[in-house]
Amino acid sequence: MSVDIEPRWATVAEAAAEFGVGASTVRRWAAEDRVRTGRVGPRRLRVDLRSLTAGATPGLPTPQQLVTALASLDDADVEAIARVARKILPATDDSALVFSHIWQAIGGVARVQAKAAIASPDSPGVTNLHRSNPTE
Repeated sequence: MSVDIEPRWATVAEAAAEFGVGASTVRRWAAEDRVRTGRVGPRRLRVDLRSLTAGATPGLPTPQQLVTALASLDDADVEAIARVARKILPATDDSALVFSHIWQAIGGVARVQAKAAIASPDSPGVTNLHRSNPTE
């Protein structure tokens, strides 16, 4: 027996606010068929919010991606992350939101370095984060 769930339609702006992303991101998800959409007239796009919540939220990692990423960390990685967290925590006045914004900025830099290291492992000035042998 299948149960059809009624759509919960919202404007692009409402969907963006609901998921903490920009309107352009919601439009991109719609263009990529990552969300269910409908039109009211020729121009007004509506987004089914339930299509976003039915599975993993677009833009966020799936549980499997989280498990894979966490499993790849060794004790030295965890200690390095903890050292960074201890350094930025005092600057946040114990605000989870401020800490999160700082952590996201650090993550952005780390992603750029990781992509550069994977694309060009011998590139000078980039920490090689892609290790084929973790004991090296």
